Amino acid sequence: MPSAPNTSKFVAIVTGANQGIGKAIVAQLAHRPTSSLIYLAARDEKRGNEAVDELKNGLPADTSIAFLHLDVTNEASINAAAARVKSEAGIVNVLINNAGVAAKGSAFDGEIAKWTVTTNYTGTRKTTQAFLPLIPENGRIVNVSSTMGRLGQVSKELQDQFSSKSLTLDGLDKLMDQFVASVADGTYASKGWPQQAYGVSKVGVTAFSRVLARQPEITSKNILVAACCPGWVRTNMGGEAAHLSVEDGAKTPVWLATADKQEILEGGKLENGLFYRDRKHVEW
Repeated sequence: MPSAPNTSKFVAIVTGANQGIGKAIVAQLAHRPTSSLIYLAARDEKRGNEAVDELKNGLPADTSIAFLHLDVTNEASINAAAARVKSEAGIVNVLINNAGVAAKGSAFDGEIAKWTVTTNYTGTRKTTQAFLPLIPENGRIVNVSSTMGRLGQVSKELQDQFSSKSLTLDGLDKLMDQFVASVADGTYASKGWPQQAYGVSKVGVTAFSRVLARQPEITSKNILVAACCPGWVRTNMGGEAAHLSVEDGAKTPVWLATADKQEILEGGKLENGLFYRDRKHVEW
């Protein structure tokens, strides 16, 4: 019989964490003066384990980092990861959805739109759904989005739909599906969409955070939900010209994961599910 999960530790999961911002988030969470179990989640097992081996040196005695195999584009992988964490830890205090992709250069077609949205938006949505039952009262969900996902890049009609307080998760799925379909058939511009797969995928991530924050399973457990932009960071995605280090890029996600909730919500002045950059609320 397996041993009972250890619920005395702070348990966090960071997706897409074998490199870049995700890896820096894991490092910063692990070096807090709190007994912790940090799951470094990634789809590449070899690189994920190498990242764990690198980060585990010098950790506080009561903190550990474990590799978690998780491909956010594969539902079976997501469900297997959730089952493992349920068995080992029992809870997830913080889920940080960091995994994401962006096509290089100016290439733009139906396949690129589908790949980008499937990873960045659908992957975030399905991963959150799988782990949500493990998130306890006052837990947190942090979705790494981007300023490139600004709402103003879509038409006024689409802006109204994305920002509507009556938008449902199913309705949001349909909007994202409409974008992919309109790119595939070449009608995207006439329907109010930009020639920007990454940007639209991040519109979806930020909108998901807003809609998720209204769900009964979130409000009943007082779970904090937030989307954030890490800034322009020197990563494989951001490029060498970016002015921020990965350590800088990790600061806002880590702040949202660990800071006092009253500070994040400005003493209750802000709604749940908003967008942040540089450790402060900014307009979407």
